[in-house]
Amino acid sequence: MYFENIPNIKHNFNWEDIEGYSGGFIPSVEVQDIFRRITFTDKIRKNPGSFETYFVTEGQRPEEVAEDFYGNPNLWWVVLLCNNIIDPIGEWPTSHGQIVSIFNNYLSGDSYFLFENPDIRRGDIIIRRDVNEEGTIDTDNFGEIDSYDKLLHRIDVKKSKGTISENDEVYIFRKNIIAGEERWDSVGGFGLSVCEGCTGCYQQYFGATFCAEVVGPTAHAPFCATAGSTFAIVQRKETIANAVHHFNYLSDMANPYSAFPATDHVGPSGDFYSTQSVCGMTGTILYKYMTGEELSDEVTTFTNLKETIRKNDERRKLKLISPSIIPELIIEFKSIIQGSVPRGTTKIIE
Repeated sequence: MYFENIPNIKHNFNWEDIEGYSGGFIPSVEVQDIFRRITFTDKIRKNPGSFETYFVTEGQRPEEVAEDFYGNPNLWWVVLLCNNIIDPIGEWPTSHGQIVSIFNNYLSGDSYFLFENPDIRRGDIIIRRDVNEEGTIDTDNFGEIDSYDKLLHRIDVKKSKGTISENDEVYIFRKNIIAGEERWDSVGGFGLSVCEGCTGCYQQYFGATFCAEVVGPTAHAPFCATAGSTFAIVQRKETIANAVHHFNYLSDMANPYSAFPATDHVGPSGDFYSTQSVCGMTGTILYKYMTGEELSDEVTTFTNLKETIRKNDERRKLKLISPSIIPELIIEFKSIIQGSVPRGTTKIIE
């Protein structure tokens, strides 16, 4: 019903052979003009009475929704149009089993959390430091960095060899081209502190290029990284699926750098930890998560898997145009898509 109404156009296909030499073009070929698009008029879109709410069940496809709601599976394109869905695979709600399969097959890997926050980029290599060989690299245990969340200090690695575990010391290396020669250079910026052996030392706000010394007595604060340090320590390791995506306090998203007070039923406070905080980062939600400390019952850790499921559940709620409007919509669609009516003369779509 949708594609059979799209008009054909003439198109020339340029081509090159395997060596890259142009061979001219193939004579005009008749193809469908799939770039033609339609949308609802502002009057229809802003009228809440034009649409009804529909919830997609597990595994239900667009044509099945159309069959159930309109009594015609050929109206699948109306279902997509109502919800501004272009990609019926990537933008359509999937089953829980498919989500788990995606993480197991395409998003499998590990997440590593560091206190340090150097300039890490996709394609860098994280490699274990061989502490038994005077700080040399351990070429049997490394991984290619797929992504880096600077806010959460989270490194995601999908391709790896060997094992990197919690408490391992690690280097970050980056490929550089110098004078046409390829080489791997160590990424610095781990030891941002100017103190050595302090009780604690952390960036005082997200993105800071310096650290402030924390001098208060606290048993669980780690030592500062020495100024100029070239390695970090893995504080926590999770699978990518089970690594934190964000934190919630009750129903609202919580800043991971918020100081979490001991008083019950008092939410996280402060935009960022500050020099006035004796514990510095050690008083934040993120620090407690990294070190495995128990969070308050009101704080929820949303993992990547849980966040993906949440977004998928949101997609299940569709808005569908009322069945009573469908006959006129189809008439306008056929006229518009074939270009037989001027703009501004239709009431439902344009």
